[in-house]
Amino acid sequence: MDLTKQKMEIAVTACLLALTGFLLMVAYQSPANFKVEGMASMDFPKAIFWIQMILCAYILAKGILNYRKMKAELAALAPVVPSADKAVAAGEVPGEEAALKQPFMQREVAITLALIIAYAVCWNIIGFGLSSFLFFVAESIVLDRERPIWQALLLGVIMTAVIYFAFGFVFRVSFPEPLLDLIL
Repeated sequence: MDLTKQKMEIAVTACLLALTGFLLMVAYQSPANFKVEGMASMDFPKAIFWIQMILCAYILAKGILNYRKMKAELAALAPVVPSADKAVAAGEVPGEEAALKQPFMQREVAITLALIIAYAVCWNIIGFGLSSFLFFVAESIVLDRERPIWQALLLGVIMTAVIYFAFGFVFRVSFPEPLLDLIL
């Protein structure tokens, strides 16, 4: 990763951290409208926001440390490569023009975005269970083309079961299952 990308990652993580802090503040200021089995309506969002804040703070700290390390490595290379002096001083990386010619979005990212949209659309059409299974299988194949199909299928079954159990039974969330409703 070059310095420009590292700076962008730091900026995005800082924005996400600030947004999460704001949402956490809103969650604490919002009244609990109901309480179910000892859990108030805002307890779950608060827990998620705290986890997200901790992860964002970790990623931000790691990004800043990586940025400083990369900048120090480039500065150490500058005396060895005289043409790089001006680029390093300007905060640029040699060969950055080639990086600008790369596509806006990697293929895997575009496919993942399309899969997420299809997944959201399919919830009310084929149901949560089947759409989740198909999403996890497809995403598993997109992220690791070397993975055998049986592993992708097994991952789809396990992830769907875990999410269905966690949210369906523990948090008692009702999922849309139109195909199951037609059969039963």
